[in-house]
Amino acid sequence: MTGLNVVCFFEVAGTNPIAKKIGERNTYILSLLSLLMFIIGLLAVWALPISYISFMVIMFIFIAYLGYGMPDA
Repeated sequence: MTGLNVVCFFEVAGTNPIAKKIGERNTYILSLLSLLMFIIGLLAVWALPISYISFMVIMFIFIAYLGYGMPDA
């Protein structure tokens, strides 16, 4: 849970500069794509019998949690 909060904090902080640079509409589209990455990561965790280390690799290394923070911002 701490990892999720840290990643969301940085994602929310980075969303405003991204929106100013590429526009709000494009940022929202990017956030939907990143949310899709989050869903794919969750499905992989659900479908595969994995340990907690593998869970952390899927969710952090593959940037699955980044899809969680941007749409909320």
